Amino acid sequence: MSPTSERRAVWAASCPDGPAAHPVDAAQQTDTLGGATSSAFPRLAEDVDDDSDIVDRFVSDFLGLLDVRMDTLRGLLRKSDAAEDIRVAVLSLETTSAMLGATDVVVAARALRSGVAQQEAGTEECYDQLLEAVESLRKELFGQGFRSPPQLPPAAG
Repeated sequence: MSPTSERRAVWAASCPDGPAAHPVDAAQQTDTLGGATSSAFPRLAEDVDDDSDIVDRFVSDFLGLLDVRMDTLRGLLRKSDAAEDIRVAVLSLETTSAMLGATDVVVAARALRSGVAQQEAGTEECYDQLLEAVESLRKELFGQGFRSPPQLPPAAG
């Protein structure tokens, strides 16, 4: 069983509304990060008129925001009245991940978003699965030579 298949099996068992309820179309499955191939960038490049600088910046910015996004999401999940904020945070991560073709992250984000919307138990497990998918994606992107942009110092004043 491939690592991607193993992760999806775990999600199906541990998340309230596992990945089977959030199918990814066949076109996305052949152009994915976190799966067997990493050919999503040509589609992204096509969307920005093959400007590799824009693609590189998008991926770098995506990486630069991952920790903040995941920390924010973790904090929101601890609040009892943050369902809408969680939905917005997860949807943002889901959308930008889809632009990269990061199917595992998209599937895990959909499962978490659905679980929160339905107020089901198990959202912590779904968050953990999302974190695992994000870390796998980060590792793959770093392996391809991408890095987070350097952090700017806080604004004075």
